[in-house]
Parts: sequence; structure tokens; C-alpha cells
Amino acid sequence: MERIARSLLALLPLLCVAGFAGAGSITIGSSKDNTLFEPSILGERSNGAGTAMFAGLTATSGLRRAVIAFDVVTALPRGAVVTSATMRLVVTRQVFLAPAADFAVHRLTADWGEAGSDAGDPGGQGAEPMPGDATWSHRFFDLEFWATAGGDFDAMPSDAINIGTLGAHSWGGAAMAADVQAWRDTPTTNFGWIVRGDEANGGLAREFATRESLTEESRPALEIEFTPPCAGDANRSGTVVFEDILVVLANFGANYGDGWGPGDADLNGVVNFNDVLAVLANFGAACPV
Repeated sequence: MERIARSLLALLPLLCVAGFAGAGSITIGSSKDNTLFEPSILGERSNGAGTAMFAGLTATSGLRRAVIAFDVVTALPRGAVVTSATMRLVVTRQVFLAPAADFAVHRLTADWGEAGSDAGDPGGQGAEPMPGDATWSHRFFDLEFWATAGGDFDAMPSDAINIGTLGAHSWGGAAMAADVQAWRDTPTTNFGWIVRGDEANGGLAREFATRESLTEESRPALEIEFTPPCAGDANRSGTVVFEDILVVLANFGANYGDGWGPGDADLNGVVNFNDVLAVLANFGAACPV
């Protein structure tokens, strides 16, 4: 028993954190973006490699919905707590004297693709989809379909704003932060957002710059503010206390892959005996705010 105790004590320094960092902020570009074009006489269309994406109802060509995703897993440390998320898109074209319109962002619930289709400039009619492109009917052309044509997404928007001018516009708020948090903790659910404009009144569609835009400052951006992970805090309570050991035991054996979940006190994605040691090593610590 004494030998086991000595072994545990020897391991504790290896699991300690050399001080806690304060709040952090990072801005990342989109990892993929595309447009779902409502089918017309041209058939299925896409614009995976194009410099523009579209949302709203056009005057003559039907609905457009923009889809966009960000790789938050590589941007944020495992176990980070997202406190704010703001997506910025730049409107590059709209109908002359078009009135302002609402544009809502919804969390997508199924994966989709960006391939090599390119409609050029202005691109509002889309291009023939390439294998792997998202279209109005397909998540990945031409083999995998949306459950509902036009995209699978939460009915409740994560945010909605009113757009009346060209230039940069931002969506944010608690629901957007919650989306990003969920994607970091469970990466397999990160399918990004869909942008929907006014879908009842024609001529209010907008063109947004994509990650392929030749103007770097016009490309989509996601600004994330977060609290760094806190080793030993198995339940994200903000302190390392005895309850954290109970959380480790309650979730013993869990494997969160590249994500994070309750009990993962040593921030490696797996809940095992090392997490008990991490709690003990950081016992009494106050986590960063």
C-alpha cells in the first residue's frame, strides 16, 4: 500500500498545470462554404469553389440558401468554455435600392460538401455540381440526399439580423456560442450553419463573399471568445473539489474522441484513473474566468 501511495504521489506533478491562463480570443476563417440553389430548368446547381454564396429569394430564379462551416476543433483547446461567438459575413452585391431584409442563421443537422463547381462572376445562377458538392437536393452530389430538400437544420434560428447595406454584417449571441461549444465538445455534430434570407418576397436576396474571395478581408470569419480548459475540473464548475472525483467515477470509461465531456479531468478525451489523479493534483484550484 505504501508503495502504491508513493507511486501516486510521484505521478501528481506530471498532471499539474503550470498556472492557468486567462480568457482567450481567436478568429478563424470558414473551412467550407457553398450555396443551395432551388432547382430551375437548369436542374441542380452549386457553387462550391466560387467566390460568392447567396441567400434569400431572387426576383426571378427562386430561393438561395448559403451553407458555411468552421473548424472549431483545431482552433480551440479541448475543454475550453466558449463565452462568445460572432460570425461575420460581407455582403458584396444586392439589388439596387433593395429594402432591408432579415437574414437568419440556423444550425445544420447533417453534413454537406464543397467541391469544384464554380459559377464565376456574378454566379447567381450557380454551376453544374461536381461530385461531392452540396445542392438543394443533395448533401453530397449525387449520391447522398438531404432528408428535406433545401437542407436539414434546426427550425429555431441561432440568430437573425436585418441587412440593408453592402459590407460586413455579424451574427452572435448565446445560441451561436452554444452551437460552437457543442461542436468543440462533440466534433461529429459540427455541420455548420445555413443562412436564410427573406423567402417570401422576391428581389431581397444578397450575395456574400466566400472563403475563395480574392479580397482577404471579405472572407467569412468566426470570432470566438473562450475560457481556457482547467485541468482537474471534471464538471466545469469553476473549482476543483471532491465532487469532481464523483463525476469522474460516474463517467468512468467514457471516450469522447476529439471532444470533451464530464469526467475528463485531464483533458485527453478518455475518462479513466488518470482523471482521478488530475483532480487530486489540482485539488482546490480556482479555474480561470
